[in-house]
Amino acid sequence: MNPTLCPCPTDDRESGDSTAGNFGRSSAVPAGSRTALLSALMAAVMLAACGGGGSDGGGAAPAPAPSPTPSPAPSDACGTRAVLTTADLAPFAGSYAVRHFDSSTGSELGSGTLTLAGTTLTVTPGSGVSGSATPAEVTAVCANTNSSGDRIGVTAMLSGDRHMDFFAPAFNGLYVSGSDLSQSDGTARYVQATTGAGEPAPSPAPSGWGTTTVRSTALAADRVISPNLLPTLKWETSSFGAARHLSMARSANPLQGDAGQDIVGVRYVAATGVVLSASVALVPDPSQPVGTANYVATCGPCSGVTVDTTAGTVTFTDTPLTATLLSGSQQPATLSGSYRIPDWRPRAGTTVTAAGLAGCSIGANAIGATFGDIGCLAGTYVGTGIDGQACTVTIDSSAQTFRFDDGVKTNTFSFSSASGFTNLSTFRSAFVQSATLSRAIGSLESISLSAAPSAAVPEVTVVDLSNVQREGGTLNSVYNQACRIEFDRRTP
Repeated sequence: MNPTLCPCPTDDRESGDSTAGNFGRSSAVPAGSRTALLSALMAAVMLAACGGGGSDGGGAAPAPAPSPTPSPAPSDACGTRAVLTTADLAPFAGSYAVRHFDSSTGSELGSGTLTLAGTTLTVTPGSGVSGSATPAEVTAVCANTNSSGDRIGVTAMLSGDRHMDFFAPAFNGLYVSGSDLSQSDGTARYVQATTGAGEPAPSPAPSGWGTTTVRSTALAADRVISPNLLPTLKWETSSFGAARHLSMARSANPLQGDAGQDIVGVRYVAATGVVLSASVALVPDPSQPVGTANYVATCGPCSGVTVDTTAGTVTFTDTPLTATLLSGSQQPATLSGSYRIPDWRPRAGTTVTAAGLAGCSIGANAIGATFGDIGCLAGTYVGTGIDGQACTVTIDSSAQTFRFDDGVKTNTFSFSSASGFTNLSTFRSAFVQSATLSRAIGSLESISLSAAPSAAVPEVTVVDLSNVQREGGTLNSVYNQACRIEFDRRTP
């Protein structure tokens, strides 16, 4: 299930997607799921992510020496897509900060630079990445379109069954995706850019969300809490103004919705980072008798807790905690370590606006909703997933599809109807509205979007994106990814 550089123009993928796509992380990290889904999903889904409208090859061969001048483009160079001219390529000229990936594993190899000057493309690997600066001449320029036929950029065709896709605006967070011209050892590699020409390289994403350790004589051993579920960062009200409540959880089984969880929480004033309280709630140690109560301890006011709203971190330094009356033990505890505060702001490539989403209102129809019912939700949402990676849900009203892409899985479900029923369901209450498109009528595989305004800060709308799909062919093999975006009308 790793992303590979594959032939997109003639691709008969199950998703039925366009010539554009996304590469990403190589290892699936499932988030929470529901037991009912686990018992119902049984078949295998084999999906592959393609990197844009490519050539018929995967870029596996070493780059040949460039020709002094490009030969005339053959009439079938672009397949069924429109043949463009070098003038259409000119707006994409410049230098891009790229990342190199191994096509067979999807693992990131390091950073580098891609330069487009005239009709010459050059990929220069950075420190630690094998290969050398290698130019190649563009042999043809093709139109790159989405599933609706709308132009999203161009594809520069190169010799040796290689290509480079350029997107404007960013497609699924990408400005460039294509063959790694700098590879020299025969391995298949590709490159991607998540920033435009001339823009600085993005800061590397931290690995995970951090770790804390709870120490207490109430525990058989120190309890280390490294989150394996999507963090929760809620808006709340306080006597000091708007506050945030961060919760980091580690589940005993991320695929089981009712599995026990160890949770660390901290509440702080949003504007200043002043800490209001902190807490831990731990499931009983496995060595304890069945029925043993959870261990719960808090502080408020607290010492040894620092929230840095600029750096986006919360740090615990031997923070003393006092057990609550409902705790299974009354022994005190200390908490040490740090977490990264999630940034839920929309990522590059998001086309939906905070104002548009706030003004959207859909009805509730559990069995027969149509795309006409959810027109105001249409667009591209690029949020943040469990590993801090970008993940995308695109609702395409013209093609009547939901598309999910988190860099690990790429999936597209199409609308269908039969006997008065459809595979699109909608829900609305006083607090939340959602739309879910299943793979087929009655299927539990789904791509969904749920939007809810914050009760504490009405200008904020929290959007949760999810994809549930079967994998592998066993009852309990399910891929469930949860992602989040926070739209704030107070910011541009």
